Amino acid sequence: MEHTVKPALWGFLFTSIAGTLLHFAWQSFGNPAILAPFVPVNESIWEHLKLLYWPTVFYSTVQLFRVGLDPHLLWARCCGLVCGLLATVIFYYTYTGVIGRGFLTVDILLFYLSAFLTYGLSHALYARFPIPEGWEVQLFSGLILLIGLAMLFWTWAPPHIQLFRDPISGSFGIVAPMPRR
Repeated sequence: MEHTVKPALWGFLFTSIAGTLLHFAWQSFGNPAILAPFVPVNESIWEHLKLLYWPTVFYSTVQLFRVGLDPHLLWARCCGLVCGLLATVIFYYTYTGVIGRGFLTVDILLFYLSAFLTYGLSHALYARFPIPEGWEVQLFSGLILLIGLAMLFWTWAPPHIQLFRDPISGSFGIVAPMPRR
């Protein structure tokens, strides 16, 4: 695959648009259980990680089928996605911890920043660093798979910790209907 920035830019744009649309899917389609693992079912930070995770996994899967199974691209995208997800959590809890509350505009910008970080980092790793030897590719691929399984499972049975708590209703998981904004 060429080392241009185009695939990363297209990935960022796709993820930004798809993530924005997925934010409204749960309520727009009448809260169908089949969508729950893929879209936010409440306003918790965990649920909003789905907005970055699923579009990135979808885009990356399509890209890997298009260019062939490239372990270097897989490794780089997995690293980028893990960093983007972690950045979302770290930045959110840092700014809300300092200020004392969240702001919708900042939260939206945080999503786009995390998507940019995901694709920017994966492009930089892919273009400038050789693929690690051996187990690192399997480790990151396995981590991405585990995160996806956690998204599926913890939608219905989330741990009762702050990451999974809906800040509006105070509840956890799918039982909290998503309010209209």
